[in-house]
Amino acid sequence: LYLLKTSGELVLQGKFSQAPNGVALSPDQNTLYLALTTGNKILAFDISKDGTITNERTLAEMQQPDGMAVDAEGNIYVAVVDGISIFSPAGILLGKIKTGSQPTNCEFGGPSGNLLFVTARDALYYIEMPFSGY
Repeated sequence: LYLLKTSGELVLQGKFSQAPNGVALSPDQNTLYLALTTGNKILAFDISKDGTITNERTLAEMQQPDGMAVDAEGNIYVAVVDGISIFSPAGILLGKIKTGSQPTNCEFGGPSGNLLFVTARDALYYIEMPFSGY
């Protein structure tokens, strides 16, 4: 995991051997989330004023997390084997959106920013959500 500073300097923030994949930021940009696909978990880090990360912790555990998105309320949407799992910023599972095909990523978009687009192995889905994306 690298930090690209505004000066152009590339700084290694951490090495992860469990297939690091999805990366997302909290709306206040104080927390960075990292999916470890073969580690079956999402890590959370605090982001310092200089952009470096500290306080590594496991936010949630699930099977094969992949791409992620965050809504304006700070909830984290994670592509997992059978759909999109939705976690609170505290790591509590709030629900799941089931998909017919294994999803690989998700992102908010649309005119109001409240359409959740989901890419999957052989499909593209979207669903209107009560919150807009961050």
